[in-house]
Amino acid sequence: MNMTRLALLAPGLALAIGLAGCAERPAERLYVLSPQLVPVAHLQPTNTANVLHLQAVSIPDDLDTTDILLRVGPHELKASRTGAWAERLSIGVTRALAASLAQRLPTDTITQGPAIGPKSRQIVVDIDGFDVHPDGRCVLAARWAVLQSDNTTVITSGDGVFSADAPVGDATLNDGRIVAGVLAVLAKLADRVAGSV
Repeated sequence: MNMTRLALLAPGLALAIGLAGCAERPAERLYVLSPQLVPVAHLQPTNTANVLHLQAVSIPDDLDTTDILLRVGPHELKASRTGAWAERLSIGVTRALAASLAQRLPTDTITQGPAIGPKSRQIVVDIDGFDVHPDGRCVLAARWAVLQSDNTTVITSGDGVFSADAPVGDATLNDGRIVAGVLAVLAKLADRVAGSV
């Protein structure tokens, strides 16, 4: 009789234990790298001579995920348990880089969609490595090229390794500081790409 009652209670007990375990995990927060949209009264017409189309930034497959990944060893990555990207990292990086380039090249038009017009130049960025360390330091290795509208003639190209520390703040690293560190290293990449344009 006791064994039968125990057998009937076991599934409910297992569910209660599982729910208790879920309750202990902090709520996951979602982060984006693109800036918040600012409402404007009307759009200004663009009379720029230069139209620059930023192609989708390529990122190594192991990093192109919605997980916020930390480099915790020479060959080990660990996903944050408290936060995640709201979109794949390659999409977020492309949007953030386009916004940074637009700030640095205010007289040019930066696009991410299909190229505008036959004279638009193409910006191609390949990220070879992107490490976020537990201390908040971000290291990014990238190559880029600016191409004529034919997508074959290289106007200029470059490469570099960039690093940035998470902003000073709470001694405990959190996902918000990681996002700020990633944006800081992408800003350094944007400086170099804009300089070569």
